[in-house]
Order: sequence, then structure tokens, then C-alpha cells
Amino acid sequence: MPPKIPSFEVPDDPRGDVSLTDDLRRLKRQLTTTVVSSVAQARADVARQTRAFVCMLNLVDAGVKVRDGRAVNYLADHNSLIPVVMIVVRKAKILGPSDDLTIETYRDRETGDEYLSLIIRRPVYDETLMILMDVLQDLGERNMQEASGWLLVTTDFRPSEGPEGHDAFRLA
Repeated sequence: MPPKIPSFEVPDDPRGDVSLTDDLRRLKRQLTTTVVSSVAQARADVARQTRAFVCMLNLVDAGVKVRDGRAVNYLADHNSLIPVVMIVVRKAKILGPSDDLTIETYRDRETGDEYLSLIIRRPVYDETLMILMDVLQDLGERNMQEASGWLLVTTDFRPSEGPEGHDAFRLA
């Protein structure tokens, strides 16, 4: 949202042209400061959004499914979480190469809290999944010390989606 440009009325000034010139110079400084500040903020916003978008592209390239666009927005708001997500996903791919990984945002209905979830799905579930999730969550938490936001490693015990997504196992 662009900042509000300060309003400035040029009063009928009985003091003469010197005062009016000073007022106009002050107005010019105010406007310049506002514009410079707005441009700097816009650059910072674009940089944060770009880092989040590049992260999502890297995740997709690694075979991670991105469930919703809110995940990109979440990472744009919590840029410091991006390295954590990449570390955890990289480790998940090494330790569970055949697992389906999905990134999505989750909003708790009771508290309104929102966080990023890495959902792991397997064709067949066994006790190794819980060990893997614990290892990945611990790795994430160790790296989240300085990060804003939160990444939760979880599963919903649904079958792997396959390359086509949920439609791959939908009944006719």
C-alpha cells in the first residue's frame, strides 16, 4: 500500500516570498523522503517475494508438490525460513527418496496460527516414517532458532499421490 503523501497548503503569507520559498523547499524535502522511502520498501518487498518464489521453484524442481499459493506468501513473509525448508527437504529426499513430499500452509481454526507443513506420504507406511519425521523435525528446529515462522514435518497417512496428484487415486 503506497504511503500517504503529506498534504501541504500554501497559505497566504504576509511574510513575503522568502517564507514561501522556504515552505516549498520543505515540501520538496518531504516529498523526496516519502518517494525514496516508498521505493526502498517496494524493492524490499519484491526481493522477499522473489526469494520465496525461487524457493518454491527449487522445491518443484526437486519433486515437491506445492499445494497452495499461500505457501509462497508465507515464505515471502518469513524469508528466514527458506534455508530451513531447503535443508529439511534435501535431507528428506536423501533419507526417503521414494516418499511424496508436499508443502502447504496450515491454519489452526482455534488459534488462527498459520505455519508451513511438509507432508510426507508413502505407498506403504511403517515405523521408519515416524523416525524420519522426528529426524527431519529436529533438523528443522535446530535451524529455526533465528528464523521467523514455523515448519512442521508431518504425515496424513494417505497413500502417495503419484505424479498426477489426488486425482491419481480418486474412485470413479
